Amino acid sequence: MLVRAKLFDTKDGKYFFLDTHHIVSDGASIDILVEDIDKVYRGEEVVGETYTGFEYALDEERLRSSDKYNKAKEWYDSIFAGCSGETMPVTDGNDSEQLGILKDQLNVKADDIRAFCKKNNFTVNAFFTAAFGMAVKSFSAAEETIFSTIYNGRSDARLENSVSMLVKTFPVYFNPKNDSSIVSVIRDTQSYLLNAMSNDIYSFAEVKNEYGINGDMIFAYQGDIDDIAIIGGYESSYKLLNLSRFRMPIGIDVFLSGDMVLYESEYAPSLYSEYTIQGIINLLDVVSQEFVSKEKLSDISLVSDNDIEAIKNVHDTIVNVPAKPAYRLMQDSAEIFPEKIAVSACDRKLTYKEFNEEANRVGRTLISKGVKPDTIVAVLADRNSFAYVMRQGVLKSGGAFLPIDPEYPEDRIRFILEDSKAKLILTTSEILARRKDLFNDLSSEGIETIAAEDALLNSDSSNPNVDVPYDALAYVIYTSGSTGKPKGVMLTNHNLVNFVYDDEKNAEIHGMVNGCSAVLAIAALTFDFAIMEEFVPLANGMSAVLATNDDIMNPLQLADVMTENKVDCMCATPSYLLNLLDMGEYTDKLNATLKQLTWVLKHFRRFYIPSLKQLVLTSLL
Repeated sequence: MLVRAKLFDTKDGKYFFLDTHHIVSDGASIDILVEDIDKVYRGEEVVGETYTGFEYALDEERLRSSDKYNKAKEWYDSIFAGCSGETMPVTDGNDSEQLGILKDQLNVKADDIRAFCKKNNFTVNAFFTAAFGMAVKSFSAAEETIFSTIYNGRSDARLENSVSMLVKTFPVYFNPKNDSSIVSVIRDTQSYLLNAMSNDIYSFAEVKNEYGINGDMIFAYQGDIDDIAIIGGYESSYKLLNLSRFRMPIGIDVFLSGDMVLYESEYAPSLYSEYTIQGIINLLDVVSQEFVSKEKLSDISLVSDNDIEAIKNVHDTIVNVPAKPAYRLMQDSAEIFPEKIAVSACDRKLTYKEFNEEANRVGRTLISKGVKPDTIVAVLADRNSFAYVMRQGVLKSGGAFLPIDPEYPEDRIRFILEDSKAKLILTTSEILARRKDLFNDLSSEGIETIAAEDALLNSDSSNPNVDVPYDALAYVIYTSGSTGKPKGVMLTNHNLVNFVYDDEKNAEIHGMVNGCSAVLAIAALTFDFAIMEEFVPLANGMSAVLATNDDIMNPLQLADVMTENKVDCMCATPSYLLNLLDMGEYTDKLNATLKQLTWVLKHFRRFYIPSLKQLVLTSLL
């Protein structure tokens, strides 16, 4: 049955029930039917259709064989050929097959939007479509945004009073430049919408098949709410019945009611949580407010004042971290755990007492060379125990260490030394012999090089206890230079001490310290993550296990290192970890050893690894 109508007379009131199939009607058709029914009650003449939806369909079918259709196809190709489909948020549903419904009224004022649109001569529909494009682009962190929208399909004046299903869906492409003015972005959006409507001869079914745009996310500006109907001279109100199942994964409608902007969404909870849908709507509201008050896209803020306060208070992380020089991190552990293994490497194992004394000898040698707070000392180290001895020795002198890979090309090493103005290099005799020509050239240019073995000949192994300001440099790390020249990042003693402090509010470090005893070090010594692998264990009485390059490249060899040293904490990128876990022999070896895995990308939270006793997910983004 395509149309059902019935009157109900109840104790609560009189109801006129009207149910029409989408095959034969749309929202505008309902309004036309209600107006005609009112005319019948009033005894007025009802004028029949002069141009029916069926006649329109026949005319449209004929046009599909015309040049108009070919031009419409060319227009769509110019925009969507090669696209990757709609811009959808990351799914976070809950397997429910029910319909999700969300209704909200937030902060933007309808009158402000109407006035803004009137002043700049564009439609409210274009305004909200552009705002939605910006919201989705920002929410999904996409470079370009593709979603779908609808319009009433009544561009032909003869269809004004036709009862038929004329609503059409078409995709929207939104990719403005960041320095564009907001007014120009909305005007461009309006121009796009008009072009899409004029090319609607190319159906959405064809769009779906040709470009993979499925209408999974549809936005619609529904205009001003008019929920009053007159039937038989009596004022009545519409009551819309909700659907029982969702029609698309995300559908968001915007209505105006007086000075209010109302948002309604139907969505699939099996794919998206209410949190995600609410987030998109909140962002749409914020963008809409910004559109009427700012000049350029680059000027707009994507968070409301309430969001800013919520972000500030999302975690209570304020802790009174005891202020001390960074060299005290390992030194204090040495006083508490003198006979415990501090460093395990390919060449030897060092207790905290041995390790602290060697670092002291290196530090005192550097002091004799004039090193003081904020002096940068370059450290060229292989993956052996001397790497940590040298780095800690620089801190003992009060200086800041600058890690440089001894295998770097000469030009890169020279650039880092010149840019950092480092005049002192600490390395090993083996590396000195390996890069003899380089060090000879640097020596002739006034850069002094000290071998760690020579520094360790210093007879004084007591703690230097240099007075180091809390804001003095602790280390400098240079970026890879993949986006241009390498750039030095300077970290202070304050930064380092605060980072490794064990407190319940420092969840990542607290989990490592309280759940584990030996931490594997596999990050490049020039990479910032190597700081975590070195200083978290040494600051908290744990063991740092430094793997060699060969170990890192051979999963079974790495597993042997971990088993031998009872490693129970590992820090790894997802790609590296997944490569390891592809080898069953590797996971078998680690089953009884690894308690904690600190993983640097949170989106793998659903990954299940039965061999691990604990999986800790964290984000460095």
